This record gives sequence, C-alpha cells and structure tokens, in this order.
Amino acid sequence: MAAMTSLLLVISALASANCPEPVAADALSTKIDAVHAAYSALDADGFAQNIEEAALMLPCLSEPVPRKLAAAYHRAIGIQYVTARDDTRAGLALAAAKAVEEGYRFPDSEFPTDHPVRVLYRNTVPSPAVSVPVPAVGDILFDGTAGTQRPGRASIVQLRDGSTIHATAYLFPTNAMPPYEAKPEPVVVEPQPVVPEPEPVVAEVVPDPVDTTGDPVELPDGPPVDAEPKSMGAGVPMLGAAAVVGIGSGVLYGMASSANSQYFDDQLMTNSTTLNAQRAKTNSLNMASSMTGIAALGLGVGAIVVGF
Repeated sequence: MAAMTSLLLVISALASANCPEPVAADALSTKIDAVHAAYSALDADGFAQNIEEAALMLPCLSEPVPRKLAAAYHRAIGIQYVTARDDTRAGLALAAAKAVEEGYRFPDSEFPTDHPVRVLYRNTVPSPAVSVPVPAVGDILFDGTAGTQRPGRASIVQLRDGSTIHATAYLFPTNAMPPYEAKPEPVVVEPQPVVPEPEPVVAEVVPDPVDTTGDPVELPDGPPVDAEPKSMGAGVPMLGAAAVVGIGSGVLYGMASSANSQYFDDQLMTNSTTLNAQRAKTNSLNMASSMTGIAALGLGVGAIVVGF
C-alpha cells in the first residue's frame, strides 16, 4: 500500500502527458464512488485499483471539476494516505475536502469518532493561500473555482481557455503549478515631478528721500547728499574774476618793484634822461598795480554780496 501511495502523483503526471481519451466529470465521479465503496467493504485490493484508476482519469478531465466531486476526490486521497500512514499528506487532503464541502460528515458506521480519518478531518486548520501569476490567456481553476489564489492545502488545479481544459493536476502545496504563460506585468511609469518655474524677481525701486528743508539727507549706502542740488550763484564768476585781477595786480606790483630798484642803481643815475624814463615807468607800474588791486578788491566784495 505504501509503494502504491508514492506512485500516485507519478501516475497522474504520466496520464496528463498521454490521455487516451477525454474523461467526463460523471465518469470520474463514478470511479470515486467505487473507491469509497471498496473501502467500506474492506476490499483493500479494490480500493487500491480504483484509486489508481481515478488518478489516471483526473488529468484527462475535459470539463471543470464540480466542487462536490472535488471534495469527494480529496476525501478518497485522504483516506488513502491515512491507510499509508502519511498523516501529513492525509491532513492536507482532508483539509481540502473540508474547505470545499464544509457541511460534509463521515458516516459513523464507517468511521467511528476516534478513527484517524475523523480525527485528522476534525483537527484541520485553514492555511494561507498564495498568489500565482495571472495567465496570459484563459484562467485557473482551484477545485472548480476560478482565481489566482492558490490554497495552502491540497487542490485540484485546472488550466482553462474558454470552454477547453488544457491541464488538470492534483497538487499538494509543495508541488509546482502546471506550466503556463503568465500575463506580462503592466509597466508602471512613475510620474515625473513637476518643477514650478521660478517667479520673476522684480527689483523694488526705492525713491530717493527728499527733504524740503535743504539739509543733507543720509542715504542707506552712501555719504550725506543734499536733498536738492543747488545752482551755481552769480558770485562764483565774480570771485573768479577777482582772483584773476588780483594775480595781475601782484604781477604789476612786482614789475614796479623791479623798476624802482633799477631807478636807484648807481649806473643808471649818471644819465638824467634814463633816470626820468625809469622813474616814469616805475610810477606807471605802481599806478596800474594799485588800480588792478582796487578792482580785485571790488570784485571780491561784490561776489560776497551777490552770493555763491
């Protein structure tokens, strides 16, 4: 019995690769009924033969397995593994039967309360499901129900495209899924962050401070300046003219002094004509110097009176 148990999955795999003909769900249901009948009759050989034939028929199903049939198949597999003393796989199969058909009860006449099948069935706990890739075409059936959440217990897995069943397999959680092409994952394009345009910088125009009193105004970044520039007064040209005339007067005075020195030169006094000429020149220069000095003085006073 133990050797037969270890070959069940191998038989199913070989059958799926070489099905002589499609198998209807009703034909598989009849075979599972024969499995349970043989066990009730304590017919070990009949039980072993029918369970092997059911394992060969399952991969050749031509239609989705009904959930009630899936539960009956799980119970048959559970009973078979209890007989083989493989409580781990027996528990996974019985957990599947209980999850698919929750209201089912084993007959007390066939399985007493303390029977290992009843004990395992009673103590099973749900296991978390895992996601599988979405197929590119068709869908996946787990115990007759479409979805992509693979149960964490034994399950009958079918690949369907429209009304056609392409593959059927009895799988424990550690068995690989039947091969199929997965739907490509959508490419998620991360939105680019929007960088706001910088606001234009507007230079603030600060008007120059105005002081109507005419006093110097202190600017933030410079020396004091007059609030209003003053126009050049009329006295400025007069003061300039006074300076020029004063310089001329000084020059004439210097020339008069030079002529006066020559007048008293011993060499020039010997000639009366030359002496008279030198004296006249000296007097003229003195007179011109005095007049220009007076004019410079007048211009200076006038400039002060008129203002700058």
